[in-house]
Amino acid sequence: MNRVGWVLAATFALLLCLRQCYRPPVYNPAKPETLPPDLIIRPDELERVAVDVTHATVTVATPKEVKTYTGVRRAVVAIKKDGTVVVTAKTFGFCFEPGLGVVFAPKPSLALDLRLIFWRRLGISLGSGVYPQVTPYVALTYDLAGVHMPNTNVFLGAGLGKQVVGGVCVRF
Repeated sequence: MNRVGWVLAATFALLLCLRQCYRPPVYNPAKPETLPPDLIIRPDELERVAVDVTHATVTVATPKEVKTYTGVRRAVVAIKKDGTVVVTAKTFGFCFEPGLGVVFAPKPSLALDLRLIFWRRLGISLGSGVYPQVTPYVALTYDLAGVHMPNTNVFLGAGLGKQVVGGVCVRF
């Protein structure tokens, strides 16, 4: 494996070891002064739901507890007839997210890829380097939503010639 492959593999391993750069804070609803302004429950409210698209989190605050769901792609808030609020956060599933980036296999080239499966910040994508060389690959992706880049990810995978490929991709 060449030096670029080792550098990409080490970078990807470091990101996986860090898991998340952003860790949602733990709040104590018994002490309202510790809550941020968007989670303070007003007298006429039973619950508050805060959606943070930058960090892919949904936080549900009730007078008894505060729950935070991380790695959320989609959240549904349902209010039942008896007044009960149910928050369903989707953190795993199939998707169709095209992307454009740079792949190193072993030389850099323009890449087009498609993410097909996601689980929190991880995903599996199929793609190909298209210019100046064609390099099809399957890769494991990691979203950089925790470092204020919600539509950007890094990936590491294998090409058809069993070479290690890696790179950066922007989803649209």
